Amino acid sequence: MTHSEYWDGDNWLVEAYRKKHSLDIESRNQELWLQGLYIHNAVGVSLANAFAKKGKQPQKYIEKPIRLTPMSPEEKAAYAEQERQKTIAFFTSMENDWKRKEAQQ
Repeated sequence: MTHSEYWDGDNWLVEAYRKKHSLDIESRNQELWLQGLYIHNAVGVSLANAFAKKGKQPQKYIEKPIRLTPMSPEEKAAYAEQERQKTIAFFTSMENDWKRKEAQQ
């Protein structure tokens, strides 16, 4: 806030600047918290892989960024369809394995 805005501007400007500063601090706090979450995940994966027993599958770092905004209805529908297709593929594979095992007996 400039000197002239403070002394010659509207009274509500002081409150607006104070509110903006408060929102900036909150936003920065959220940003740093998210950064800490990413670091926590990275260190956890690294340690889990470093101390894992031989032959165990290594853990992976998260593949996509953590979403901060809610999904739109179209995105929700697309995600639901994608998960549905994964489930169908999983159960189809189980069925094929079951049939193959029965055929061998």
